[in-house]
Amino acid sequence: VQDALEDAFRLYLPYEMSTSQLRLRVAGRTDKGVHARGQVIAVDLLQQLQDPEWKIMQSLNSRLPIDVSVSSCCPCSSTFQPRLNVVRKQYSYTMRYRKLVLDGKGEPLPACKGGPYSMQTAFDSPILWKCPWPLDESKLESTCQFLIGRHD
Repeated sequence: VQDALEDAFRLYLPYEMSTSQLRLRVAGRTDKGVHARGQVIAVDLLQQLQDPEWKIMQSLNSRLPIDVSVSSCCPCSSTFQPRLNVVRKQYSYTMRYRKLVLDGKGEPLPACKGGPYSMQTAFDSPILWKCPWPLDESKLESTCQFLIGRHD
């Protein structure tokens, strides 16, 4: 993501900047396969941009891959540090699963043996986790409580 943003800035800027000159300050980094919404970055430029903010966003987004986008931009102080000035972080997880269905004897009915791809549709987001195993919905909420809180 950082490389894509740096490339987009270099293509947009009306002047040359090397990789070492174009310094992004980010709120955090994500592991491969993890997606962040609302990630904050700050960038040091050689001079103030004259374009309105909507045009800067449009120009950057037209140069970014489909899974990376700039949703807002504004001038900031050169002392602003996204990683240190963060107010909060929120993580969300999206999954599709099979509901646990019991037969007349209380035994679980077998799930399809097609694996996670048997649950895939053409409209699925690449960040959707497809769990092919049947899950007991009555236990999901209490189990998800372990994810809530402050973790490092």
